[in-house]
Amino acid sequence: MEIIRDINNIYNLKIENTVAALGKFDGIHLGHNMIMEKLRQGKTNGYISLVFTFSGNPLSRKKEREEKKIFTEEEQMLVYEKLGIDIIIVCPVNSHILDMSPEEFIKNILVEKIGVKKVICGENFRFGKNRSGDAAKLKELGAIYGYETEIIKMISVDGSIVSSTIIRELIREGNIEKAEKLLGHKYTIVGKIVHGNRIGRTLNTPTANIIPPENKLLPPNGVYVSKCKIDGKYYKGVTNIGYKPTVDMEKKQLGVETYFLDYEGDLYGKVLEIELIKHTRPEKKFNNLKELERQLLADKDECRKCRVDI
Repeated sequence: MEIIRDINNIYNLKIENTVAALGKFDGIHLGHNMIMEKLRQGKTNGYISLVFTFSGNPLSRKKEREEKKIFTEEEQMLVYEKLGIDIIIVCPVNSHILDMSPEEFIKNILVEKIGVKKVICGENFRFGKNRSGDAAKLKELGAIYGYETEIIKMISVDGSIVSSTIIRELIREGNIEKAEKLLGHKYTIVGKIVHGNRIGRTLNTPTANIIPPENKLLPPNGVYVSKCKIDGKYYKGVTNIGYKPTVDMEKKQLGVETYFLDYEGDLYGKVLEIELIKHTRPEKKFNNLKELERQLLADKDECRKCRVDI
């Protein structure tokens, strides 16, 4: 899979015969999955599969703060790689490509640089300066520039429209189960394991610490049953999101710490994928490590009772 992030490399492209999916694809939810499936079908028909996405929300250029992401770019790339996508273009949100008119973007980028034969997008896709282009405009100009357009309609689950905005709200509320239904997969946190305070060793429990990037959208602080992937193998875990108030009273470093039920080996430096299954309790400060150890044992018992497909 080739990943293109540099704006100059985008302008130097000369690709032919592509099927391209356009959008932010934050979280890669059920609606996005439909677009990705169409993209995969195009690849089997002999096209080069390409995703044209953005380094952030294009609207964030006009906001004081960047929007939190359900999936970080690293997490998105793992999904694209699993799907077998050939090329990913990550357009910087400060690029003047976003200030092109809809027709300029289609002619100068999609047609001349990417060589599109088919474009796939959601019905709410907007593009061009001031978001003046939409899916209908994309289809209209396809007749002029010689590409086919397939527009994927928005879907709903249990009466809720599937959208990244709604999924973000569910995650913020801690409604992991409902968010999972709209995503079509587990809410996931991915990161490289770093050294922590080594408390897990004193409690005879292997632990893995991840420091999530600031733009990662996290659910409320607390303890979750989790399914974790290390070196291609899955393990049950107890994941704590928060500041570890019992042992890190001064650092105030937001982290994601996972205690494994059954793991042997050195964890540091490995990439860990965490799927949150169920929220079990809020984060709590204990008076001493003995109380923390007792609660950890209870958390692990709760985890064992929870059904997790490994």
